Amino acid sequence: MEKAKPDSFLIIFGSIFSLVGICMLVGSFYSYNQTQKFISSSVSTTGTVSELRLSVSDRSRVYYPTIKFKTQQGETIETELNVGSNPPEHTVGEQVTILYDPNNPRDANVNSFLSLYFVAVVLLGLGGTFTTVGLGVLIAPLAYTLAANKKVELLKQNGTRIMTKIIGVDLNDSFTMNGASPYQITSQWLDPVTNEVHIFNSEHIWFDPQDFIKSEQVYVYVDPTNKENYYMDISFLPKLAKQ
Repeated sequence: MEKAKPDSFLIIFGSIFSLVGICMLVGSFYSYNQTQKFISSSVSTTGTVSELRLSVSDRSRVYYPTIKFKTQQGETIETELNVGSNPPEHTVGEQVTILYDPNNPRDANVNSFLSLYFVAVVLLGLGGTFTTVGLGVLIAPLAYTLAANKKVELLKQNGTRIMTKIIGVDLNDSFTMNGASPYQITSQWLDPVTNEVHIFNSEHIWFDPQDFIKSEQVYVYVDPTNKENYYMDISFLPKLAKQ
């Protein structure tokens, strides 16, 4: 049976989440800069909430305020804001401070943090979440591999090497990755001091190793203070080709 690479799904998942998150963070930065430019070039005046339009969808009910105000030239402008909320942030007849573009008075917004920075904040929050999750998924396997390698090296240096008898090669169907389950070699050893039998399992093997096992015995490095901490030396097996 062809075995899928165990980390391929995590790499794809983490890469997509990271890319989407970074794009959102870039969008947040762009939105923030555009808002800052708008504020620096805008004109401030007082407007009145003339209407609250209810927008209904399957999942939400949002109120969008329409603001009526006069420009410095005396032109009366009535425009609906792009940012809505539920419950509504404003009431009909309420007076609010307005910022508008003198070259395009319909490009106006209420001078409040929510109205001005709503898009930037939402993109920042989503982008931060997506990026954190994506990078976490990408980094976690590397961190796990480094920790596992360090554990193996410590056991080889400080552990007790014992010769154990191979008693089976089984498919570990309790663990699945990309629709595939790994094999594990199982061995046993009788402790001559305590007369207790200890069972050891190899790390996950992503191909059937049975044709490559030429001996009935395999070395296991055991922590002398904790026999539950061990490493089975399966370096005699070939490496799985990268796909």
